Amino acid sequence: MKRSKYAKFLEQVALKHNTTVNEVRREIDIAIADAMTSTDPKAMEFWKQFGSRQPSAEEVIEIMSKEAQNRLNPLTNLKL
Repeated sequence: MKRSKYAKFLEQVALKHNTTVNEVRREIDIAIADAMTSTDPKAMEFWKQFGSRQPSAEEVIEIMSKEAQNRLNPLTNLKL
């Protein structure tokens, strides 16, 4: 089974911080759970897309990385 680039990213973070992938995921899950309780309107809008479920670390990393790419290169959003 092919690992996603996001799973590879988690492995790199774990190696850099001398810990396990499970520990990295656990810490990200804690941060996600905390962020989902934010009362900031922009944050609330972001978390709405997941309904009442907590997304995985990979899901959040994927969405945030795509948003960052779009901000850095707004031309990628153009529809021709």
